Amino acid sequence: MCSDKTCNAFWPPKGWKHFDVIKNTSGQSVTKDPVSGKVKGLVYQIDSSPTYYAGNIISAVHEIKISGWEYNILGESEEYPILSFFLEDRLNHTTQKERCISQIKVKNKLFPVTSSSAHRSYMVALLFMKQIDVGNVLDINRVLSMYKIHPTQRGIYKLKNYVRNAFFVTEYSKSDDKKVNTD
Repeated sequence: MCSDKTCNAFWPPKGWKHFDVIKNTSGQSVTKDPVSGKVKGLVYQIDSSPTYYAGNIISAVHEIKISGWEYNILGESEEYPILSFFLEDRLNHTTQKERCISQIKVKNKLFPVTSSSAHRSYMVALLFMKQIDVGNVLDINRVLSMYKIHPTQRGIYKLKNYVRNAFFVTEYSKSDDKKVNTD
């Protein structure tokens, strides 16, 4: 009989060889800081949903969530999201990886999915999951900044003609990237 951590028949994802080292679909690591009187923890959770394609090929979409929590000596606790995204099985190895990753959220802020942001997001997720499995708690802001996916760095992933706020009616001309007034 399998435990709740290893009962996912769809994990590891097809076409993602880096994720083969992650055997569990959830994990937690805890550390104590006696100076500040806090207990800190990191948690990851992988939820898979099967999708069916033609030719009886079974594929799945995996939601990967990494979050953290703190508990202090006064009994106050705080939970916060770190990184989450959806990862689709890559049945064709020629498919670009960024086409199989969607809805990247770092600290609950959406990131545009580009080739760089997709690659960095799944590499950070792998790092966190491997470290959680061995019982380490990493410095979240340092790791996110090092891999350039901290929310303060999301400006480096701006796409050409990317709509950030639908309430503005300013458009960009595709030929010379200058503002065109639509009034």
